[in-house]
Amino acid sequence: MKNLQESIKQTEDRPSKAYKKSMVPACDVVEKKDRLVIFLDLPGAKEESIEINYEKNILSVTATKEDYLVQGLSLLRSEYDSDQVVWKRKFSLSNDIDYERIEAALKEGVLRIDLPKRKESKPRKIELKH
Repeated sequence: MKNLQESIKQTEDRPSKAYKKSMVPACDVVEKKDRLVIFLDLPGAKEESIEINYEKNILSVTATKEDYLVQGLSLLRSEYDSDQVVWKRKFSLSNDIDYERIEAALKEGVLRIDLPKRKESKPRKIELKH
């Protein structure tokens, strides 16, 4: 099994740097025995605004957050370029991932993506035949 750095390579590597209307979300990647797990910070994003796609070993995540101001309040300071924040991040994945079993969930502004390893790529002990 390739090590974690080879299994997932970030194709965009500048977290939290603003680009006109889009941002690259900060992330953590954890390797477990049977899977890799990606955690992406998407504060204020709603489930219906998140798109996760896989194509040709590239996992891409796009999410948006609409204007969050409450009616009747005036904005005093904003560090965003527009009323809508767009997060975009792409990961290049190895062939060790079982793409049919990828799962994702959003909880408290953190998107968790589980990337199960293929059974044949998991470490195992091989017994000698007699």
